[in-house]
Amino acid sequence: MYDLSLDWSGDLSLSPTGGLELSTGANLTRQRLIRRLLTNPGDLLEDLTYGAGLAQYIGLPVNAGALQALIEEQCLLEDTVESVSSVKILTDGKGFVSATISYVSIDASEAQSLTLPTTT
Repeated sequence: MYDLSLDWSGDLSLSPTGGLELSTGANLTRQRLIRRLLTNPGDLLEDLTYGAGLAQYIGLPVNAGALQALIEEQCLLEDTVESVSSVKILTDGKGFVSATISYVSIDASEAQSLTLPTTT
């Protein structure tokens, strides 16, 4: 399985042969999870239910349990995710919230980790 290599805040990159760089394996899963978690439901015309829309929660009181359940549910919808072992929501009491997701992708035998920081 391949996608164009494109980090959320980056740009397309060229491969050593001059074509567009492709994302595979663990990087593909990481890229897809970030896209799914940050995309707002309704923004993707091909699938209006796609996305967790985590940015919508900035500035709102944190319900850690609900946020944890949403993230785990969305991660498991990705074809490249085999399982989610944990989702930890951390708050510092000053409005900073981060989510650390531990998961296993179908291309890797060991757990991967992804941390998404957000400020409320």
